[in-house]
Amino acid sequence: MLERGFSLFEMLIVLSLSSLMMMAAMVFYPQLQLQIVKAYQVYRLDQSLRGALAGLGKDLRRAGFIAGDTGNAVGEPIEISSAKDCVIIRYDLDRTGKWEYHIGDAKTSDIFVYRLNKNNLEYRTGVPNCTGTGWEKILDEKEIKIVAFKLQEQHGYIQIILTGLLKNQISIEQTLTQIIKYENRLLS
Repeated sequence: MLERGFSLFEMLIVLSLSSLMMMAAMVFYPQLQLQIVKAYQVYRLDQSLRGALAGLGKDLRRAGFIAGDTGNAVGEPIEISSAKDCVIIRYDLDRTGKWEYHIGDAKTSDIFVYRLNKNNLEYRTGVPNCTGTGWEKILDEKEIKIVAFKLQEQHGYIQIILTGLLKNQISIEQTLTQIIKYENRLLS
């Protein structure tokens, strides 16, 4: 029985084609890795901004709630600063029938404030204004820079616009817009 193998010419063609395929893969793989890293960075920024909006949105939906008689409401359920970059929200968190404000005791206060300060979104409870110290940063200031935070109140709803970018990759920028419908009778 006669056995026949590959000729030298056939082997050279196969080696040439496999070398070309390997070179193409070597060129393509780093580009693929860069695109995966960029997609992850976009995803991470998006999720961070959505997380910040989730907390603010939850508080805005609760704004104006009072357990029982709404005649006990003192102050506005939502106050937006003239620069439209700070919002004071009031609701009856502990169901006492009124909006409570205890100086120095943020845990029992029914006032919640969000503001843009030094390119970060900040949060604080128990203060009826947008100034002072003791604010908690919502986002990692080493990673994300907030370039826009605007609140626009319309009849029956409030629109939030939040724009952030990655500090180490400023070409990656994300803008989120959320519209919150007023849910409580004091705002409707």
